[in-house]
Amino acid sequence: MIDDRPLLPSPEDSSQKFPLSLKERVEPRLVLLTVLAFLVIIILAPFRPLLKWIILGLLVTIFFVLGRLGWRQTLARFLVFLPLLIFLVVAVFLFPERGEAGLSRPVAAEILVRSLLAWLVLMGASGCLDFQGLIQAGEAWRLPPFFLALLALTGRYLPLMSEELNRQHRSLKLRWGEKIPWSRRIYLLKALLSHNFFLLLRRAQKIHQSLLSRSFSGKWVLTSKRPLTWSEWLWLGILLILVGGAWWWS
Repeated sequence: MIDDRPLLPSPEDSSQKFPLSLKERVEPRLVLLTVLAFLVIIILAPFRPLLKWIILGLLVTIFFVLGRLGWRQTLARFLVFLPLLIFLVVAVFLFPERGEAGLSRPVAAEILVRSLLAWLVLMGASGCLDFQGLIQAGEAWRLPPFFLALLALTGRYLPLMSEELNRQHRSLKLRWGEKIPWSRRIYLLKALLSHNFFLLLRRAQKIHQSLLSRSFSGKWVLTSKRPLTWSEWLWLGILLILVGGAWWWS
């Protein structure tokens, strides 16, 4: 017998007892498409003219402000982005305008702008869309079930990954002491993150396979059944115009 109950609680269930927050008032399907539209433009659109990217930067900044993240949350997420930011800033100011080796200044500046805008979009999305809402939006837009399963299970095991990284960091400090060169620390951090991330995906894949063998229905949250309103359809049309205009205006 197939169990149709979702594994994760529905966002609608929690909104019946408490006042609606921003994450519960905003339709998750629209937030997900807005994030994807911004990322497609930031990653793929030609880097010209400058006015187009100024307007895009203003729109992304407004989206980030609507996320209403606290300064501590913003700072914690910014620290993850800081190493790439330092590298790009150094590349912009130290690398020559034209060089046969290394990263040229225009390319580094373009990557810096694209990275900053993408970071602002992701931070704004974390303020407008929680983890359950992300799964709900993915199921509503018929994303592949295997992808949603990996996403849901990986999110559930992220705290365990954090504990494992802390344990490995303590063991490295006991073995190497405090005198570890920064280059060695960066290399070890990269190796630990990649190793633990692939272990996390492998664990999520095994759990998903075991759930399917036990007649799991594949539903992670209770997907919203209500149709989009006319204003929400209007917003989808604006997103299409925005994406198309980003390529036309170049």
